[in-house]
Amino acid sequence: MNSVSDPLLCMDKSVTGLEDDEGVTDDEGKISFIHIYTFFSSMLLRFVLAIIILPPVMAGIAVLRSNRLLLNQPV
Repeated sequence: MNSVSDPLLCMDKSVTGLEDDEGVTDDEGKISFIHIYTFFSSMLLRFVLAIIILPPVMAGIAVLRSNRLLLNQPV
């Protein structure tokens, strides 16, 4: 009889997927809607980060650098 200390032995094989000898599911290698959606949403997020957030950050860095350079100059 199986020991209760090993949870994989107590689980149903359909839950663990151990009955599949090849380890290949039916939809492996196919591009589904969720793959396309994930790709384009990540690209949209990168676009938003690059276009909306990056210019104010770069402008702030430029202002801080120019203020530091102005403060270091002798009068």
